[in-house]
Amino acid sequence: MVHWPDGTRGHGIILSGDVQQVRSDPKHFSFMDSHPNDMLFPAALVCRIVGTDEPFDSNRIYDFLPALKIDRDAQHAVARSADGHLKAIGAVSFDPGPRPP
Repeated sequence: MVHWPDGTRGHGIILSGDVQQVRSDPKHFSFMDSHPNDMLFPAALVCRIVGTDEPFDSNRIYDFLPALKIDRDAQHAVARSADGHLKAIGAVSFDPGPRPP
């Protein structure tokens, strides 16, 4: 993922890669090691990803597929999706853990 802080007139944009994707419902984001094989990320990795992205102010997310994007409130969409992901894999709570240096 790449954060572009000046995108959207200074509101920030995240450009996602192939393992963290905007879903077909643009209110959701997914965390998978292999989308074709439906291999979900473990809880610790999802928490690390969200914790790493948390300090960035991002209003939008653009997926590597041009048609997929989250047009507004991207940070909340990622946090909401992470919470749903963690519940689906049986994790108890969301803890982003320590921020990287």
